[in-house]
Amino acid sequence: MIPQLINTNNKILGSLNDCTRLYVTEERNGIYEAEFDIPVNCSMHNKIKIGHFIYAKPDDLSENQKFRIYKRIYNPIDKTTVFYCEHIRYKLAGIPVAPKTYSGTPSSILSEMLTSVKSSTEFTAWSDISAVKDIKMDIPSTAGAMLAGQEGSLLDTFGGEYKFDNYTVKLYQNRGQEKKTEIRYRKNLTGFTCTEDTTSTYTHVYPYYRNEDGVYVELDSKVITLGNAWKLPFENCYMLDLSAEFDTPPTKSQLQAKANTFIRANDLDTVSRHYKVSFVPLWQTNEYKNIAVLERCGLCDTVSIVHDNETVKAKIIKTVYDALNERYVSMELGNATSSFAQTVQQSVRQVNRTINNTKSFLQQSIERQTKRITGNRGGYVVMNDDNQDGYPDEILIMNDLAIGSATKLWRANLSGIGYSSHGYTGPFELAMTMDGEINASMITTGSLDASIIRTGVLNADLIKAGKIQDVAGKNYWNMTTGEFHLSGDTINSNLSQQNIFNILTNNGQTQGIYLQNGKLYLNATYMNTGALDAGLITTGILNADRIRTGTIQDTAGNTSINLTNGIIKTNLENGMKMKLSTTGLLISDTNDNILAQVYADENAHSSIRAYGIVADNFLRIGAAFLEANGTALKTNTLQCNVLAEINKLKFSYVYDAQNNNYKELEFKRISVVNADTGNTELIRILVQKE
Repeated sequence: MIPQLINTNNKILGSLNDCTRLYVTEERNGIYEAEFDIPVNCSMHNKIKIGHFIYAKPDDLSENQKFRIYKRIYNPIDKTTVFYCEHIRYKLAGIPVAPKTYSGTPSSILSEMLTSVKSSTEFTAWSDISAVKDIKMDIPSTAGAMLAGQEGSLLDTFGGEYKFDNYTVKLYQNRGQEKKTEIRYRKNLTGFTCTEDTTSTYTHVYPYYRNEDGVYVELDSKVITLGNAWKLPFENCYMLDLSAEFDTPPTKSQLQAKANTFIRANDLDTVSRHYKVSFVPLWQTNEYKNIAVLERCGLCDTVSIVHDNETVKAKIIKTVYDALNERYVSMELGNATSSFAQTVQQSVRQVNRTINNTKSFLQQSIERQTKRITGNRGGYVVMNDDNQDGYPDEILIMNDLAIGSATKLWRANLSGIGYSSHGYTGPFELAMTMDGEINASMITTGSLDASIIRTGVLNADLIKAGKIQDVAGKNYWNMTTGEFHLSGDTINSNLSQQNIFNILTNNGQTQGIYLQNGKLYLNATYMNTGALDAGLITTGILNADRIRTGTIQDTAGNTSINLTNGIIKTNLENGMKMKLSTTGLLISDTNDNILAQVYADENAHSSIRAYGIVADNFLRIGAAFLEANGTALKTNTLQCNVLAEINKLKFSYVYDAQNNNYKELEFKRISVVNADTGNTELIRILVQKE
């Protein structure tokens, strides 16, 4: 049978003609999965996606079933991809079921469960079991868990054997039949193994109870002897902890009854026998075609195994079916220990143990304390007038009405609240006093807010503190300032006081991340990162896709780029500095005095200011230019505003092209008459030096 590929919208994408292997595995009340191999170079390979479905034949008699692809593994050697699928019934694990008491037959209960949250569902239910029973649910669950796997499930309540026919859930009283099929050596048997396992076989059970107060209960006989113990050539005792089964210490008879219930539900004294056979399905051959109806068998059928003149009847509990060639690959028979109910129940118990183990210390404590306080019975509350003034001045909660006789008591008054197991006068092992002190052997907290915490062992989900330090004060973490201090003598005796914390050392050399003189350093020849966020980065080599920082500078600090204001600074020779900013290019001395400036205003007018300008060829200013080494001194337009500081402008020589020599120039002061005012004014002119 060639499987078909279906997408998530139930559209058929095509047939998987290149499929080289398709095995469907089904266990009695257990797993129901398929796996198939596809060459990577086939036309359909890239169309197969996780979440898609295939239709495959699971056995000789069933219709094609729908399986969801949930995993794939590529084999580069033979260039084949293995796809793993689960039957569509696994979708039941995602259908919620509301808590209530369901009453009726298995089919009516399951139908009601499926629609308890949503008004409709794809799945339908059927059962040949007519018994009417109640299933009480106190908390929400899923339809998958209610089939089997938790206390009070349908399988737990009614028993039976499941058959999943696509979206129809069928619960049979007995899914299979007792067949006349014989699997016999030299007839059809090709492989046979029988496994006997006593790993989980016990001869005795030792039930006991113990609570947090130290109350311990056990049977007078200590242990219970199991029925098949006399048949077994060994002794093995199962330690049965029933502490979680009782809210208050049980009587010995109650402990005995609970232990008996556990023993009846678990075949502790049974040796596990498991058979795995491979055989030729004779009903598919021409020789046996006339008696195929007698020979044909499948999951949950009972068959006979004949070997060495010994006949064993066993139920088929697992089949592996070759859906491409439509024949069985193997069958497993016997009282396998991993039925669906047991497997899922064991998984649930394991999950519960894992959840309990991974619960936070705080949550476990809350549950433990809540159970203790809400389960309280007894005790006396007394309003005590200790100073005999006619008004109660403290509240006593005691295990005895008389103050003098009470041994366990809470005492609350203006000075504080305390608990003592030594009577009214203490000592008080647990106390909270008015001066702000809390004394306890253990504090369990979700949020702890303190300015300083000095502790040996502290367990909390959240601590809010100004400073966390050890008792001696050598090691601390200041949560306000971020200061983190570890004492050198407790971390590494080879580290100095200035270099007190080192993440990585190599032959005594400081490398990696380290603290020194109050600063955190990263000493790395090369750092490669996707995103780096820092106020200041000082580095030799930095490779990053994105850097968010205020300033990048070289190791010596001579060159820097301020990414906030765009200023680039670099040191020139003799301590001079060059800075590129939004106002232009500035050159300054060691005291940051500007020596030269090139800038442009918003109208794109550029200007240069400098004490002296030297040009090898020419200097151009606007439309004017001066040619230094040409044949003549040329100018189109040259305008200069003579400022008060013009004496700082010095010209040594001007080239005389006609006489082929240089003329020395100097400033002369002359008197001129201002035509507008009539006043005589002194001006400076540039003339040839005499």
